[in-house]
Amino acid sequence: MSSRRAPAFTRTTPADLTPPDSLLARLSTTDRTEYIDRHGFGRAQLKPEWWIKRGVTIHLPSSADGEPVLTRSDLFQMADHVSDDDSLLAVLWHVLAWGSGTSRRNNDRRIDSCKQHISLLKLAFDAARGSDPRTAYGTLIRRGGAKIPHFGPAFFSKFLYFASEDSTPRCLILDARVARSLWSLGWSMAPTYRGRSFSYNWYTDTYVSYCALLESWAAASEHDITADMFERALFDGLLSQP
Repeated sequence: MSSRRAPAFTRTTPADLTPPDSLLARLSTTDRTEYIDRHGFGRAQLKPEWWIKRGVTIHLPSSADGEPVLTRSDLFQMADHVSDDDSLLAVLWHVLAWGSGTSRRNNDRRIDSCKQHISLLKLAFDAARGSDPRTAYGTLIRRGGAKIPHFGPAFFSKFLYFASEDSTPRCLILDARVARSLWSLGWSMAPTYRGRSFSYNWYTDTYVSYCALLESWAAASEHDITADMFERALFDGLLSQP
C-alpha cells in the first residue's frame, strides 16, 4: 500500500467512496453481538493493577472462556448510567483501559489532564448522547491539537462512541488504523501523514463526515451491518482479506 500514490487530501469524504464487496460479504455473515458487543479484553491486557496504583479501579464484569473481561457492551452499560462527575470519570477510565492496547504510555498524563477538565468532558459526553457528533468532537478539539492535553481524537472518539450508543447520528471511533484503511480506499483525511503513521488531530468537518460515511454504508447495506461494524473492520484492516 505504501508504494502507490497517496490520494489527495480532502477534508470531507470523497463522494464515490464505498466499501469493497469483499468487506460487505464478510460482514453480512458476521454476528454483531459477537463482533461488537462481546469485543473485549482481559486482565492480561488491561492490567487492572496498574490502574489501582493510580487510584483507579477497573472492573471486568463480563467473561470469556471463564476469564473476566471488559467488553464494548459493558462500556455501553456504564455510559448509560452516567449521572455525576464520578460516574463520568469511571466510564472514561474504563474506556482508556479498554482502548490502550498493551501500552499505557502517557496514561498517567491523560488521567491528570482529564481530572482537570471534567466540565469539557461532560459537555462532550452530553453532546454525543444528544445525537450531536459535531459539537461532541468540536468540544474536545482545537486548532493544532486537543483541548485536553494528552487526550486526542484516537482516545476521545472512543469516549464519545460509548456515550452515543442509542443516538442517531452517533459518534464513531476514529484512530490511525481506521484512517490508514480509509486512505487505502482513496480518502486522505489529513494534509500530511508524518512517516505515514496516520495519526492526526482531524478537523471537526472530517470527523462528522467520517461518521456520516459509515452510517451511509450501514443504511445502504442489504444486511444488518451497523456503522460500528464497519469501524471495527476498518480498524482490523479487513478490506481485502478473504
